[in-house]
Amino acid sequence: MAALRRFWIRLAGDEMPVGFQMGCGVTAYTRDDAFALLLKVWPAKRGGPVIIDVSEDVDLTTLDQRHVLPNIGDMTRRGVWFPNLG
Repeated sequence: MAALRRFWIRLAGDEMPVGFQMGCGVTAYTRDDAFALLLKVWPAKRGGPVIIDVSEDVDLTTLDQRHVLPNIGDMTRRGVWFPNLG
């Protein structure tokens, strides 16, 4: 089985759902798996997210220290950990 990896996905759009403005953190097996997990939590009424950049195996020290890091969910499990929707 493939190892889990951390992805940081940057998004664009004028009407970004609350919580996604800074990006989205996902732990997944592959980039496609990360996109599928993002789509599961993306509000359906917004259409699909516009992805502008993806960082694989993201270094957490590069993420926002004031907002992102204090508000992340469990990065050790497969799923979306920022925004922390659970």
